Amino acid sequence: QHPTLSAQIGDLGGQARQHPASSAQIEGLGGQARQHPASSAQIEGLGGQARQEGKVYFVYGALPEEKVKARVVQEQKNFARAETLEILTTSKQRVKPPCPYYGRCGGCQLQHLDYEEQLVWKRKWLQELLSRIGSLADAQVEAVVPSPKPYGYRNRVSLTLFHKTGGRVRQGFLSRDSERERNTDSRHLVDITSCDISMPQVAQAIKEMALKNNQGDLFGDFQGKLRLEIATDGQNTFFLPWQTPEEKSGGPGAKPEEGKILREKVLGMEFEFSPQVFFQVNSYLLPSLVQAVAEMIPAEDAENTCLFDLYSGVGLFGISLAGRVKKVISLEESKLAWQFALRNMKRNNIANMFAYSGRVEAKFQKFFDRHQMAKNILLVDPPRGGLETKMIDLLRAAREKIHSLIYLSCEPSILARDIARLKTAGFGPKRLAPFDLFPQTQVFETIALLRPA
Repeated sequence: QHPTLSAQIGDLGGQARQHPASSAQIEGLGGQARQHPASSAQIEGLGGQARQEGKVYFVYGALPEEKVKARVVQEQKNFARAETLEILTTSKQRVKPPCPYYGRCGGCQLQHLDYEEQLVWKRKWLQELLSRIGSLADAQVEAVVPSPKPYGYRNRVSLTLFHKTGGRVRQGFLSRDSERERNTDSRHLVDITSCDISMPQVAQAIKEMALKNNQGDLFGDFQGKLRLEIATDGQNTFFLPWQTPEEKSGGPGAKPEEGKILREKVLGMEFEFSPQVFFQVNSYLLPSLVQAVAEMIPAEDAENTCLFDLYSGVGLFGISLAGRVKKVISLEESKLAWQFALRNMKRNNIANMFAYSGRVEAKFQKFFDRHQMAKNILLVDPPRGGLETKMIDLLRAAREKIHSLIYLSCEPSILARDIARLKTAGFGPKRLAPFDLFPQTQVFETIALLRPA
């Protein structure tokens, strides 16, 4: 059993080291605890963490300047996770979450924190990760660009549905403890009828679905677990049910379905896509993100510049930036996304962009050797897991021919890891610009501009 510990929170999400003057109590696993009057933990840094007797405690739900009573819910050799049971001293930055599911649903983590303070925390969090994982203690992170809409911004969500024989269809999001327990069965489903961070069209669809599911009128013929994408462009809203990744993507022979086309306009360019392919979820902040990337491409010597748009999706960045360079070479693994890129090039009359389909790691060398110019700029927007080791090796080999590397990531810890790896490959960060594409959550988008060292 662990002692109950009343922890003084010094900063959100961080580490804590023992300070004799502070009081501390952490309830043991199972709710019982022994008092240790002399024990203490001062939470410092990022992450809601406390350090006690050499072990780090990650305390969920605590804010800076708060004293909380917490209970240990999971224990490992070098760390433990705890949940706030009682707030003994309340922070001025604490706000009332508007969502009735907050604290149980795994979608949001920061609704209890004032939005301006969320931006401050995210900047500090990135700085801490870059120092700890990326070995960049002096990294200069710019202020986080806020979302015009802290709520009601998501143009798509992914619901989980469960249906047992003879029972009603349940719909919702997985609970925040499902990842910790590595269990995604129905016991970890939080039933919902609304989602405050979704656009009104998506929120209305969720509400209507809940009513129809209760009546057995929607998706009632499936058994077990079903995933459901709901996506909107503000005019049209579509549903995409799937049980396997192949069903979601449509398989290798998938083609754009004319009946399920979404459209977005970004900085004067029009893009078509479907719920099956990736597109940024925050349409309100997206133009600022694209503009920031554009400003990282030097205006001078455009006639001698080639932009390589890697993991290019439906062509959002390549098409938007084509006017700033001599030519764009895009490479995307998803054949469906690639087909949308071809459509979008035609739709926007882009004549200096050449889009190819295939795994970036397998085809980059071939296309780089063929298309490189005097100035080569690489834009990489890889999947959430970041760059593969092979890609890092390819960038190392091409380093002397690369003018700059622009890396987009929505996972701060993965970005910090890859910046450290790119540093060993000969690239150093020049700018780190975070954008809050995901308010109320712990993730955010960051544009990292790197150049050969």
